[in-house]
Amino acid sequence: GGAASHFVALQAAADAAARGDVDLATLDVEQCLRRELASLGLMEAVDIEYDQPSLREDDQICVELRHQQDALRRKIAEMEDAQSSSRKALLQKVEQGFTGEKVLADVIAAAKGLEGCLLPKFKLAKGVKPQDVKRQQEIWDKALHRWRSYNLNP
Repeated sequence: GGAASHFVALQAAADAAARGDVDLATLDVEQCLRRELASLGLMEAVDIEYDQPSLREDDQICVELRHQQDALRRKIAEMEDAQSSSRKALLQKVEQGFTGEKVLADVIAAAKGLEGCLLPKFKLAKGVKPQDVKRQQEIWDKALHRWRSYNLNP
């Protein structure tokens, strides 16, 4: 069926490339698509031959159209590059914000952990051992140090 004929067409194109008739790597997507459509019988060879520079119309209008099309392609590429660089910059700022939020959340969690060990007037809560307080205090000190370091170098 269709898949078999498609495979045969691809094989024929590969054989032609192997013989040196056509280097498929030098063709753009449109040219490859035209060749494949012709091999499937959906496009005539005359339409494919248009891709050859020697058969193109080279009047002043065609030359100007090709020039404008190339300029448009360059402009589109520049716009896409600008948009992607803007997206990258935004993503970097968002990631920095997430980092700051995470560091702040760690500080708040450490403060709550230390506060949970102590009752008013700095007495130990019921069931809390002195080593638990010391561990929570170390967590607090590390979190506070990370927060201060982050604020100096965000």
